[in-house]
Amino acid sequence: MKEDALEDRIQQAFLLHERGAHEESLALCSGSKEPALEILAAENLLALGRLGDAEAAFLDLISAIPGSSKAHLGLAEVFRKRGDRAAAAAGYAEAIRLDQGNPIALREYSQILVERGDHRGAIPVQKALVGLSQNPSDCLSLLRSLVAIGEADEAIVLSRQILAAGSHNPGYIEALIASRRYAEAAQAAEEAWNKEREPGYLRLWLSALSRINPGEAYDLYRDHIQMTADPELLFSAVLLAKQLHFYDEAIEMLHQLRQIQDEPIYHLLFCDLRRAKGDMDAAGEEYAQLLSEQLESFEHPESLKVIIGKYIAFLELTKRKDQLIEEIRGLLEPHPSWVCLVSLGELYERYGDLSRARDAFYRGYRSHYLRGGIPYAAFSARNREGREAEKIIHYILCLLYTSDAADEEDSVDLGGRRII
Repeated sequence: MKEDALEDRIQQAFLLHERGAHEESLALCSGSKEPALEILAAENLLALGRLGDAEAAFLDLISAIPGSSKAHLGLAEVFRKRGDRAAAAAGYAEAIRLDQGNPIALREYSQILVERGDHRGAIPVQKALVGLSQNPSDCLSLLRSLVAIGEADEAIVLSRQILAAGSHNPGYIEALIASRRYAEAAQAAEEAWNKEREPGYLRLWLSALSRINPGEAYDLYRDHIQMTADPELLFSAVLLAKQLHFYDEAIEMLHQLRQIQDEPIYHLLFCDLRRAKGDMDAAGEEYAQLLSEQLESFEHPESLKVIIGKYIAFLELTKRKDQLIEEIRGLLEPHPSWVCLVSLGELYERYGDLSRARDAFYRGYRSHYLRGGIPYAAFSARNREGREAEKIIHYILCLLYTSDAADEEDSVDLGGRRII
């Protein structure tokens, strides 16, 4: 009788939790030493945002049931909600080690690896997940990781094995494009677009078509951007118009795009279009304005590196070498960031001032051991300073190894590869 009552209590608490009635579910769980109810109580605390209480509850569960994958998963979720991605990754890894059939842990862990840019590390996890879930979204993540590491052909073969006949997945089409099978990609994407009317398929269709028939693709872009305010579609249309030398139309569409959302890359494209049209004075003003804005905000260092390079390339067309160096030095030297210092080093090296180049590269390395260190080591190697290059690379590898080794206990072997 008592066992029936306990089973009813567990079932009722679980149903309340599933319906989102977490307070009521928590009340039913309270006071019980039944592991299922203790885990559910901790999950309710997590769902209610009581992260401190949830952490304590999951830690108690791990102490009492160290082999519980669910408890480690819950603790990882607490860390994820707090924004501690490293601690969350360790928790998900431990949950997987205890139960390699835990789909939530596999999914979250692979997502962290992808966010880190570690697609090779993510692939074994994603393959395990797809084998369990058969979820199209999980399949898409796997296919995109394969494409990211240059294994588009494997992605195509795999997608044909795991996707049902007649079904569509953007990852398959992206893999076809990456393999330069543009006609197949365009056909598959057009079929998917006509069937599902999903904007992503429209973008893929026109992107693939533009590689084999840019004129037809451009006409279709013009038709579709009249019917939808899709920034990605509009941006692709601008790029194709630039490729076809339809500069006025590209500028017109770019103005339209920047009214929807304005990003540094759109402003940079506007500068390039001005330059392509021959409006050099206007282009120079726009480049300078864009670079000044980005140096002030420093929100996008990688984009800033591209902008600096584009502006230097423009100034090389319009100014003498000494004027160019003076202007770029004045803009970049006040900012002791790796992105500015590496750009300065590259500029000095290009024009033969190796002493200043070495100083700029070295300061970039001191600013960021990895992003500045690799360019400094490369500069040293190019200039027959092999021992210095070797020393810097050794230092970088030691730091990377140390940070990796710190997570060694949190690693799991899945499919023959250690995952962190």
